[in-house]
Amino acid sequence: MNKIICLLLLSIPVSMCAWSSPATDTIEITARSRMFGVMQQGDPKDRMNFILDNPDDIKHFIPLLTAGAEVNANQGRLLLLRAFYLITLVDDNEQLATWQVNLEDNYVLYKGRAYTFDAKQIRQLAKDNRFKYKAKFVRFSSKEEANSYLKKQLLDRSFIVADIPPVIYDGNFQVRVSRNNLHPHSRAAIDSLKKRLERVTPQNTYIINYVLNQSTMRDRNYYTFLVRCNKEVFESFSAAGNKAGKWRKEPTETVFFYRTH
Repeated sequence: MNKIICLLLLSIPVSMCAWSSPATDTIEITARSRMFGVMQQGDPKDRMNFILDNPDDIKHFIPLLTAGAEVNANQGRLLLLRAFYLITLVDDNEQLATWQVNLEDNYVLYKGRAYTFDAKQIRQLAKDNRFKYKAKFVRFSSKEEANSYLKKQLLDRSFIVADIPPVIYDGNFQVRVSRNNLHPHSRAAIDSLKKRLERVTPQNTYIINYVLNQSTMRDRNYYTFLVRCNKEVFESFSAAGNKAGKWRKEPTETVFFYRTH
């Protein structure tokens, strides 16, 4: 397969695009549609990946992803922590939808909401529709650098998919948002942080992630977030009077997947 499939990967449900079976969203499935399932960090033994290229199979599987009961935001946060799995739907070179799945805790994250999901379905798909691949990790310091590298991969007939963040950043900083009447749940806290960021920078210049570790999960007084961006965004955010943690330099790391058979 020599076509590029770029995955829009958001680690937190800020603006994720996906099909919703309980909603009114619709996506046209054609003979060119493909659905891929891969572990974000790759799976060296090729046990948990699948490809669906039959339109009927894709149409059958999509509604199952969000057919389960919706879970609250606190439960859904755990999707971002462990056993991360990415399912993407593409048509030719265009990404149509993306789902994030916690294989360990049986949740699927779609468009900012979490649903119960039996991960055995993915294991069965991987058993029946497996393909082998390798993952290559590359760091970039600019969007231009990433695009230039991406164009070169098109010359490789084994190249199948690139996990490229929507923002190429050079570092990150932490922000704590109080748990109170203004922010009774994580969604309100995220929206509050987004509003403060958007006063100083466009929405497409940053990515927000939860910080989930033993310390932050024990602290019931705050939500802790990691903002990935360029240093100029951090400086503007701090200069506007917002409290923020220290700047930490960390260039964007992207994942490129290559089919090996």
